[in-house]
Amino acid sequence: MSGLPRPDEQISYIASREVARRHLCAICRCSALKPARDLLNAGGSTVTQIAFDCGFSSSQYFATCYKKRFGFSPQDTRREPRLMACSGG
Repeated sequence: MSGLPRPDEQISYIASREVARRHLCAICRCSALKPARDLLNAGGSTVTQIAFDCGFSSSQYFATCYKKRFGFSPQDTRREPRLMACSGG
């Protein structure tokens, strides 16, 4: 016994690390979306500027994450702020 992990143990460790990393990234994205929602409701900045201010490097990716989280687009939030009262987010 050499003390090295077996190949299947290495794969399992790498896979679990990747799952944990993805979960952490999802948490970070979610925490960035809440202030974005407030900024959208406040007005004054473009959706693109809000996306960049909240740490997203792409406004398209921001819009995709936002819609996935709240169920409607950032543009819809801007047009209909009352949607936020129904979102539960």
